[in-house]
Amino acid sequence: MSGWIRVQDRHYKVWPEGLPYSLEPLTGSVFDNLRKTAAGSPETPAVIYYDRVITYRELLDQVFKLAGFLAQKAGVRKNDRVLLYVQNSPQLIIGYYAILAANAVIVPVNPMSRVSELEHIASDADARVAIFGSENTQTIQPLIDAGRLRMAVSTRYADYAASAATSDLPEIVSNAPPEPVGVPSVIPWRRFYSAASATRSARPPPAR
Repeated sequence: MSGWIRVQDRHYKVWPEGLPYSLEPLTGSVFDNLRKTAAGSPETPAVIYYDRVITYRELLDQVFKLAGFLAQKAGVRKNDRVLLYVQNSPQLIIGYYAILAANAVIVPVNPMSRVSELEHIASDADARVAIFGSENTQTIQPLIDAGRLRMAVSTRYADYAASAATSDLPEIVSNAPPEPVGVPSVIPWRRFYSAASATRSARPPPAR
């Protein structure tokens, strides 16, 4: 088959000179990438949320604290499923990496999901722990009352906004309901930072 060129070779003739045609796969995990970035650029902004700047150093510190809480207080073990039921926010990023740091599996949930959808997802994934935005308290409450979830961490998005930006916050941020109180299995987001268990003892996931 003279003159035949494999499809994957066609782009080589316009490939930038001196660059390799392929890359070796990384040996570390997604969480390892965050840890390496924080070590090399600790004061670089990682998240900017309504004028609030969170550096990579701060991000990693909060990830470790939440991961420690999940592992030590919420009983999350390797390969356990954890529901991540929040809007786009710093809490989504922190929760994502914290679940990985606790050696668990992220189960992303559309924050518009209703009770029946949430029940199906939790049951299908066999998830017993959740991180959720306080605007969805009424949606997740039936799962807590029924014992489907043994523990859930509740958060308010306005907590991460800079005070100077509060007048410009959208409704879902500025008027989010308060975190539930008086429910033993529902932990306000801010509590794990002061808890004795909020340490850097959560193990990172093994390299994949």
